[in-house]
Amino acid sequence: MKTAVSLIAAPLLTLGVLLSPLSALAQDTEAEKTIEERREEARVERLWNMSWRQFAPFYVEYEGDFISVPNYDRRSPSSTGLSISAHRSDSAWEQEYTDERGNKTSRKLVKPEEEAFAAVALIPKVEPGQYGYIHSGNIESITDDKTVELEEVWLVDTDAVKEEKQELKEKLWGELLGDIDDAIRDRDRRNWKRNRGDGVLTRRNAENEAIDWGFESREAAARRQRDSVYARYTWVVKGFATGALKEDARWPSENAKADGLQLVIVKVEDRTVTALPAATIGKGITELQFIDYLISRDLNKAKFVEMVSEAKRESRTGYVELVLAQLEGGKLPSRDAGNDEIKLAD
Repeated sequence: MKTAVSLIAAPLLTLGVLLSPLSALAQDTEAEKTIEERREEARVERLWNMSWRQFAPFYVEYEGDFISVPNYDRRSPSSTGLSISAHRSDSAWEQEYTDERGNKTSRKLVKPEEEAFAAVALIPKVEPGQYGYIHSGNIESITDDKTVELEEVWLVDTDAVKEEKQELKEKLWGELLGDIDDAIRDRDRRNWKRNRGDGVLTRRNAENEAIDWGFESREAAARRQRDSVYARYTWVVKGFATGALKEDARWPSENAKADGLQLVIVKVEDRTVTALPAATIGKGITELQFIDYLISRDLNKAKFVEMVSEAKRESRTGYVELVLAQLEGGKLPSRDAGNDEIKLAD
C-alpha cells in the first residue's frame, strides 16, 4: 500500500511543482493589476482636485438645485461676456464729417459710458443662468429681511433717456439756426464758404446722426423692457438686506450710488422670476455639492475627469465651454438710506 500511495503521490507532487510557477505568475498579475488601479485612482483624484475647483464657480445653488451660469466671467458685468471698455473700443465709429471750414474729413466717435453699459451690462435674457443688471423695480412687498418682490422692472429709465436725447437735439437745432444766421451775415465776405448752406447742413446732419448712434443701445433696452417678463412678471429678489427699504417705491432709487441691481436668475416659473445677487456666482458651490450635481447627471469623478480631458484635446482654449455644454445636455456655455441702499444680506 505504501508503494501505491507513493506512486500516486509522486505525480501529484510533480504536478504541484509544475503548477507553482503559474500560480506565482497569477499572483504577480493580480498584484500588478492592483498597482495599476491605484495609479489610475491617484491620477483621477489629482485631475479631479484641479478640475472641480475650476468649474464650481460656474454654478449657483438654490433650494437644492444647481443652476449653471455658463457665460460667467468675473471681468464681465453680464452674460454677454463683454467688458464695457472693450465694447467702447470695438464699437468706435469713424464718421465722415465736414468741419467748420467746409473741409470733408472724418472723426472717431466712441460710445458714451452709459450707452456702452446698456449694450453689455444689462441682463441679456430672462432665463435661469443669465446674469447682469436691471435698473430698478417697484417694491410690491418685502417678504423678510432678505427677500423683496418687485413689479414693473426697468432696464433703463426710459423718461430720462428721452429727456437727455431731446436736450441734445434741441441744442443741435439751436446751433443750426445760429449757423444759418452766420451764413447769411457772412455771405459777402471772404470766409463765406465755410458757412455756406450745404456745409452747415452736412456738418449738422452728421452730428444729428451721431446723437442717434449714441443712444441706440439705451433705446433698444427701453423697447425690450416692454416685454411681459419685465412689465408684468413678479421678480423675487433674495439676498439683499431689506431693513431700510420701503414698499410701493422704486428700488434702487435715483439717489443710489450704483448702476442698478446686478442679479443672476435662478428660476422662471408661473410668471415669476427668482433672482439672487450676482456676487453669489463667484462663490461657486462646494466639492460635495459638485459631486451631488454630477450624480444628478449620472456622472462620477472618473467620468467627469475624462470629459474634461477629451474637451482639452479638442480645444485648449475653449474646453470650459465644451464641458459646461455637455454637463447641461448640450452639444459640442446704518443710516436711513431708504430705497437708495443696495446691501447684501448677512
